Amino acid sequence: MSALQKNIWAIFYFLLIGALFFLGYVSYAKWESIHEKYAAEQVNQVRLVSNAMHALLLSQETSLNILGHQLLKEQDAALLDALLALNPSVVAYGFTDPDGTYLHVNSHFDKTKLPNLRQSPLTQDSFDYTLTQDKMVLGRTYFISGGGRWGIPIRKTIFNGGDNPLGVMTAGLSIEGAFKLFTEELSLGAHNDVMFVRDRDGFVQYHSSAQTTSKAVYASPLPRTFLDGLMEQMNWSNRSGHFN
Repeated sequence: MSALQKNIWAIFYFLLIGALFFLGYVSYAKWESIHEKYAAEQVNQVRLVSNAMHALLLSQETSLNILGHQLLKEQDAALLDALLALNPSVVAYGFTDPDGTYLHVNSHFDKTKLPNLRQSPLTQDSFDYTLTQDKMVLGRTYFISGGGRWGIPIRKTIFNGGDNPLGVMTAGLSIEGAFKLFTEELSLGAHNDVMFVRDRDGFVQYHSSAQTTSKAVYASPLPRTFLDGLMEQMNWSNRSGHFN
């Protein structure tokens, strides 16, 4: 009888351990499936939003380049008002000399009261950087008081055909305007945020969340350790096959 009881207990423990291993395997497989599902959704989300943002900025860069050369040719600020009427999501247009002084602005602005972009602490760094680039450069997102909206400054240096800058064409893209990219809820849920971050220094250009977000997010750059951690996570996910 004692031997029979031992055998029964042995079978019981064997089945218990087997059941625990099976439960662990099923749980891990389920977790892996859910993880891959949400990872794939977020990768697709990033790709779609990134492509939309790239297309938007590319179109704005083309507009700034054409408008800047046209302004130099005609010296008529009415061009800025005409284009602003066609683009309600742009807060304002302006044209400065290479020293950062406004030469042309929209008619609802007084250019004599606008800050010099090369002297203002908020714009100095990005303005100086713009002068070294032949591509459009984004400034720090801030509240454009004259337009009454938060916006992303975009700037394009206009060159003379060589390396000498003739001026800088600038505009402010409203992040609260009619651009479809900024009016739709980009996040996938309550615990999913979407941010456009300036790689050069870590400043947030735009933040979308299902939760109410303070505009203070635009005031200072994200910690470099945080950004490096995100990049490492993305690289790990790519290596492990979670990202397609």
